Amino acid sequence: MPHYFFDIHDHELSHQDDEGSEWPDTTSAQSQGRRLLADIARDEASRYDPLHLSVSIRDAQRRVVATCALSLASTPVG
Repeated sequence: MPHYFFDIHDHELSHQDDEGSEWPDTTSAQSQGRRLLADIARDEASRYDPLHLSVSIRDAQRRVVATCALSLASTPVG
């Protein structure tokens, strides 16, 4: 099964995944990247407005094969 690494980038830091994990294909790894972003956003949304997160997904040769990004902002009306 292919090995992928998920590097997380947010407001204050970047985390390079040195262990990685196995996923059947790039599409499955992208789905995992979106889940990671959703999980992080749940924890960070109350701390940052706007919130900008991204995940770079690398393959076993350490080449970036996909990216996922999430932006969340609120604007008062009235």
